[in-house]
Amino acid sequence: MNLKVIILIAVFFDTSASCMAQVTAKVYSQNNEANTCYTKALDYIKIGNPRNGGSIDSLLIAVKWLEKAVNTDPRFVTAYI
Repeated sequence: MNLKVIILIAVFFDTSASCMAQVTAKVYSQNNEANTCYTKALDYIKIGNPRNGGSIDSLLIAVKWLEKAVNTDPRFVTAYI
Protein backbone atom coordinates (compact mmCIF):
# COMPACT_ATOMS: atom_id res chain seq x y z
CA MET A 1 0.00 0.00 0.00
CA ASN A 2 2.72 2.49 0.92
CA LEU A 3 4.67 1.71 -2.26
CA LYS A 4 1.59 2.51 -4.38
CA VAL A 5 1.17 5.85 -2.63
CA ILE A 6 4.84 6.73 -3.13
CA ILE A 7 4.68 5.82 -6.83
CA LEU A 8 1.47 7.83 -7.25
CA ILE A 9 3.04 10.88 -5.61
CA ALA A 10 6.18 10.55 -7.73
CA VAL A 11 4.11 10.36 -10.93
CA PHE A 12 2.07 13.39 -9.83
CA PHE A 13 5.14 15.53 -9.18
CA ASP A 14 6.81 14.42 -12.41
CA THR A 15 3.69 15.27 -14.43
CA SER A 16 3.22 18.64 -12.74
CA ALA A 17 6.89 19.55 -13.28
CA SER A 18 6.65 18.81 -17.00
CA CYS A 19 3.46 20.88 -17.23
CA MET A 20 5.17 23.81 -15.51
CA ALA A 21 8.07 23.56 -17.96
CA GLN A 22 5.63 23.90 -20.84
CA VAL A 23 3.97 26.92 -19.25
CA THR A 24 7.25 28.80 -18.80
CA ALA A 25 8.11 28.60 -22.53
CA LYS A 26 6.85 31.84 -24.04
CA VAL A 27 5.02 31.82 -27.33
CA TYR A 28 5.21 35.10 -29.20
CA SER A 29 3.82 33.90 -32.53
CA GLN A 30 1.62 30.99 -33.54
CA ASN A 31 4.17 30.22 -36.28
CA ASN A 32 6.85 28.01 -34.69
CA GLU A 33 9.61 29.09 -37.07
CA ALA A 34 8.89 32.79 -36.50
CA ASN A 35 8.78 32.18 -32.76
CA THR A 36 12.17 30.45 -32.88
CA CYS A 37 13.70 33.29 -34.90
CA TYR A 38 12.34 35.86 -32.46
CA THR A 39 13.69 33.94 -29.47
CA LYS A 40 17.14 33.76 -31.09
CA ALA A 41 16.97 37.50 -31.74
CA LEU A 42 16.23 38.12 -28.06
CA ASP A 43 19.28 36.05 -27.13
CA TYR A 44 21.51 38.09 -29.45
CA ILE A 45 20.05 41.33 -28.08
CA LYS A 46 20.92 40.17 -24.57
CA ILE A 47 24.47 39.30 -25.71
CA GLY A 48 24.86 42.60 -27.58
CA ASN A 49 23.77 44.80 -24.70
CA PRO A 50 26.47 47.49 -24.32
CA ARG A 51 25.98 47.53 -20.54
CA ASN A 52 27.21 43.94 -20.47
CA GLY A 53 30.15 44.63 -22.77
CA GLY A 54 28.30 43.38 -25.84
CA SER A 55 29.22 44.23 -29.40
CA ILE A 56 27.32 45.86 -32.22
CA ASP A 57 27.82 42.72 -34.30
CA SER A 58 25.50 40.78 -31.99
CA LEU A 59 22.83 43.43 -32.43
CA LEU A 60 23.18 43.25 -36.22
CA ILE A 61 22.68 39.49 -36.06
CA ALA A 62 19.60 40.10 -33.89
CA VAL A 63 18.18 42.42 -36.55
CA LYS A 64 18.63 39.69 -39.17
CA TRP A 65 16.76 37.20 -36.96
CA LEU A 66 13.97 39.74 -36.42
CA GLU A 67 13.69 40.31 -40.16
CA LYS A 68 13.48 36.57 -40.72
CA ALA A 69 10.75 36.29 -38.07
CA VAL A 70 8.74 39.04 -39.75
CA ASN A 71 9.21 37.49 -43.20
CA THR A 72 8.08 34.12 -41.86
CA ASP A 73 5.00 35.55 -40.12
CA PRO A 74 3.97 38.94 -41.56
CA ARG A 75 1.40 39.40 -38.76
CA PHE A 76 4.06 39.09 -36.06
CA VAL A 77 3.67 42.56 -34.58
CA THR A 78 6.07 42.02 -31.67
CA ALA A 79 8.95 41.38 -34.07
CA TYR A 80 8.15 44.64 -35.91
CA ILE A 81 8.32 46.58 -32.67
